[in-house]
Amino acid sequence: HPLKSILVTSPGSDEGKTTLAINLALVIAQTGKRVILLDGDLRLPNVHKILNIPNRQGLSDLLRGRANLQSVVANLENTQLKVITSGSLPPNPAEVLGSERMSKVIAELKGPADMVVIDGPPFLLADAALLSSKVDGVLIVIQMNRTTVTESLAMLEQLERAGARVLGVVLNRIKGKDAHYYHREAKDYAPLSYETSQ
Repeated sequence: HPLKSILVTSPGSDEGKTTLAINLALVIAQTGKRVILLDGDLRLPNVHKILNIPNRQGLSDLLRGRANLQSVVANLENTQLKVITSGSLPPNPAEVLGSERMSKVIAELKGPADMVVIDGPPFLLADAALLSSKVDGVLIVIQMNRTTVTESLAMLEQLERAGARVLGVVLNRIKGKDAHYYHREAKDYAPLSYETSQ
């Protein structure tokens, strides 16, 4: 199963998914791959803020027929990375992200790109589940001492229902003392397993 599109998401907000999506896209681009970073959070987009680039037109304008692909793709200065920001926020994010047009946009981006990395909305919203069924894989970001087991398992159940392919989990914002603790005490823990029907 080829992996050309990755959705980066999290169970809740402020868990570091946007920073991780940007860094992942940059690292892949540094290997010489053609990468497009897409801001798929059409409620609280942050890619343009972190990268300090304009957000006049973007994904939502493309999905609503107000722009074409060439006009929304920006080259990130001093990198091989191309970026598509969110654009103007639509009144119906779930509807546009779940549309057939969104599937076509992802397929169109996968043509010239080796990898499409999507900073998605958190799973607090229906938007993320709709988007997860349209990509080749989903990377989950959870934050140390913030994300609960209940939130994480609920998200995994939604992903399974959507037929999404979970690539793995990133445990984010581990402080030095916590990292040492988990390394030292790892032998005392059994891994949390989650079986899917896939």
